[in-house]
Amino acid sequence: MKAFAASFVVLSLIVSFAGFTPSARAEGVPAAKVAVRLGDVNIVNAKNVDFATVATTLIKGSSTADLLVDINLVCGLFTGTTVRTKDGVSDTSSAEAAVYARVLIDGKMAAPGEIPLCKRSQTLSATLQGIISECKDANGDGTLTMATECTTTPEEISLVLDTTSAHGFLWAMENVGSGVHKVELQVKVGTKGAAQLGSFSGYASVGQTSFKVERGNLKGNELLF
Repeated sequence: MKAFAASFVVLSLIVSFAGFTPSARAEGVPAAKVAVRLGDVNIVNAKNVDFATVATTLIKGSSTADLLVDINLVCGLFTGTTVRTKDGVSDTSSAEAAVYARVLIDGKMAAPGEIPLCKRSQTLSATLQGIISECKDANGDGTLTMATECTTTPEEISLVLDTTSAHGFLWAMENVGSGVHKVELQVKVGTKGAAQLGSFSGYASVGQTSFKVERGNLKGNELLF
């Protein structure tokens, strides 16, 4: 199978309701209730990429509060399966592709942790006779026996699914305390598959991303994670 390398190119527009950017020194960050980051995470046709930070922002508060992190991103999934079979033999191929995400606040994972933002698994099975290329009545009995007197080549069936859509999720962390907090969005790509006589392929991509961090009070709203 062909190998594809994933490249990370992060193009970002930072919007802060207090007017700061992640590159500012911590002591120079003014207090803010909301921080927003808009960008483009360029992960294209990746097979397996471990968790890596693709967006970072800072938010500062003068008192202890809870942080809510709302993430939305565009992810693309490609899965392909091909089966090849003849003589009534069954063949099965499967493929899976997924994009996972998690949020770190000051290096600690926010609830609910790692989640699959988009994921697809597909399985293709078939039992086919094959393409008859030649038959010869070898014993002269006037009857052709497929298994012994005909030559066949495998028939193929392929299924390809290629989708792109936006997905979102909400992370939270309680009692982060006052001061400046670093919030990171990390993504991971995972693909796998299996084939008997046929083949499989799977890739994933990540594109536009919106990243909103908001200070709030979760009192009375239980976190079950």
